[in-house]
Amino acid sequence: AYDTMYESTRRMADAICEGLSAEGVRWSRHHLGVSHQSDVVTDMFGARGLLVGSPVWHMNVLPSVAALLDGLKALQFKGRLAGAFGSYGWQQKAAVEQIQERLRAAGMDVALPAVA
Repeated sequence: AYDTMYESTRRMADAICEGLSAEGVRWSRHHLGVSHQSDVVTDMFGARGLLVGSPVWHMNVLPSVAALLDGLKALQFKGRLAGAFGSYGWQQKAAVEQIQERLRAAGMDVALPAVA
C-alpha cells in the first residue's frame, strides 16, 4: 500500500512488486490515492505481511497513508511482517521512520529494513 506525489514512491512500489513476482510471492497492490483503505484491510485478513510507502509530506507521511496506519492500529493485525519504503526531498528518513513506528504500534513485526 502506498501513495505518491511525484511518482517516485510509485516507481519504488513498481520495483518492489517486480521483485516479489520474481520470487514467486503473491501480492496485492493498493495506490491509496485511488483505492480506499478498506480494500487494504480486506486483503490484510489473508496476508502474512504488509509493505507501506509514502513520500515525505510536511515532515510526515501523506494523509492517505496516515489514515491507513491509524486504521491498522485500531485493528491490531498482530504477528504480521511489515516494512516501510518511501521517497524524500528534504528529510531522508522522516516518512519511513514514522511508518515503521506506526506499524509497530499496530502490533506488526517490522523485521524488514526501511528503504528510502
